[in-house]
Amino acid sequence: MTSYNLRKRTNPVIYSEEAASQLKLTDLAKVVRLPTGTTSVCFSAESVLSAKEILDDPSSSLEKVMSSLRQLSCLTVSKADLEVTGVAFSVRKLRKSEHLEIQRIASNLIDKWKRAVLSEREALKNIAIAQQQQRQSQSQQQQRQQHKREHESASLESVPEQRTLLS
Repeated sequence: MTSYNLRKRTNPVIYSEEAASQLKLTDLAKVVRLPTGTTSVCFSAESVLSAKEILDDPSSSLEKVMSSLRQLSCLTVSKADLEVTGVAFSVRKLRKSEHLEIQRIASNLIDKWKRAVLSEREALKNIAIAQQQQRQSQSQQQQRQQHKREHESASLESVPEQRTLLS
């Protein structure tokens, strides 16, 4: 027997007796699956700064600090973002917290950011190397073309001399 579960603002979902009674997130009509590996979230500097304020405030509750750390761990932050906001200093201080869970999350977050900064630096280095190689190949190509033109002009100048000798 098929039953319908009608929920507000969603399409009806058809259940069969063999199926589990609990909905999966992917069963909902408006859920979009992102490609695997996509875990980053767009953010503004204000959201990072508000999380930083919570982390810096000694009167913040444990739940707020944990929530802010988890929020920051979901973000993909560049080196420039870290420099502008200064949030890495606040997180680094929390690695010495009394609470083990805060220590663990803060340490993991610092390690994640270190890897991101190193990979960003490596990518910039690779781009610089590629640009340098491209400039070198362009200059070599220009030198070859110049040499070819000089050789052609020299050979054209020598051709009339050969004609005069033959005549």
